[in-house]
Amino acid sequence: MATYYVLPAILAILLFASLRLKRAYKINVALSCLSLVAAIYAIEILLPTIAYTFGVELDTRTLLQTVIDLRKIGVDAVPAMAPMVIFPKEQDDGTRRSFININGAEVFPLAGVANKFTAFCNEAGEYTNYESDEHGFNNPKGIWKSKSKSNELDIAIVGDSFTHGWCVPTDTQFVSLIRKQYPSTLNLGMGGNGPLVELATLREFLPPLKPKIVLWVYFEGNDMSGLHEERKSPLLMRYLSNEFNQGLITRQTEVDQALLQYVEESLKFKTRRSRQQRQDLVGKLLGVITLSSLRQKIGAVYGRPAIEIRPADRADLDLLRDILSLAKAAVHQWGGVFYFVYLPSWERYGNPQPGLKDRAQILNLVNTLQIPIIDMHPVFLAEADPLALFPRRFGHYNEKGYRLVAETVLEAISSDWRIVHNDRRK
Repeated sequence: MATYYVLPAILAILLFASLRLKRAYKINVALSCLSLVAAIYAIEILLPTIAYTFGVELDTRTLLQTVIDLRKIGVDAVPAMAPMVIFPKEQDDGTRRSFININGAEVFPLAGVANKFTAFCNEAGEYTNYESDEHGFNNPKGIWKSKSKSNELDIAIVGDSFTHGWCVPTDTQFVSLIRKQYPSTLNLGMGGNGPLVELATLREFLPPLKPKIVLWVYFEGNDMSGLHEERKSPLLMRYLSNEFNQGLITRQTEVDQALLQYVEESLKFKTRRSRQQRQDLVGKLLGVITLSSLRQKIGAVYGRPAIEIRPADRADLDLLRDILSLAKAAVHQWGGVFYFVYLPSWERYGNPQPGLKDRAQILNLVNTLQIPIIDMHPVFLAEADPLALFPRRFGHYNEKGYRLVAETVLEAISSDWRIVHNDRRK
């Protein structure tokens, strides 16, 4: 607020007042202003060099360019994938269908390529990466091995990019911190997921593992707008039937082949995309003019939303109710406990938007389904500066924010985990 309104107002008053000064003083004021502007733009342009001098590296490459560079040094890398962002393509009839076809049938993958070094995310100036697991998720290898009755899965977590782990090192993600206390914790989060894709993920991968606790992580920033798009997919809507399943857990090899073909085509397109490179140059120039890098580094991004948060309509809320009811029933069927974790967005504290008013009716909906809620908003609000839980700009949480989520979740589930653990041992 101070950067966008108070300081400009004070500066304007001072500049108008300087017009009453003598000519020599006005020249000095003008030269000082020009020098200050030149210095600010020099910092914007040279920010990566300045950061490197002080031991901070700023990686400005795109995700695909990062993959290309990794392959040049012999790393068999692939980009992280956001299934709902990448695979569905809009059709003439308004529906959205996956362009992935296997043996002539539409397939909607729910994760990335398995067993690959995965270039992931960059919000703090440096890419974070991970080695994907046996089904393309962000987990340690071996967690998918069959569990005996005495060694079932402790916790499974479904969600979007926050669960996936964007954009911090793997060992500081909230799922990894939970895993330190409960080693058998499975991360099924993928960037871009909404509630319908998360239901599909739960139904495809969890029944054989029967986790004691399932955490359904809801992000207020885009889960409802994501659901509005997901409902346009006839294939995804079939998950509202208990009988539907793509059988993805047994089809990893053919899914990987289809995904790798997509990756290779994308990388080839990247290398010959000269027109887009010119557009990138224009974009970079506009970024310099608007001091994009410098403003992000000092947190001066008020007024620029990361996402347009769309208010939920009645149909979306009814669909969310059906999805959560089915997810809860599936988890209870194998004797697990189902939690709803509510994650607040940067916009709630930095740039409130109309869609954030859905919070009350979302939580009321979950309460009517008698699903226990772990609400992170009051926890964030109790902090002296909630924006300090983000990288000082819109986006995902920083390490401090993820740690607070992990601590709150661990405290909330401790009693239920002991109860269900003891019941199963009996």
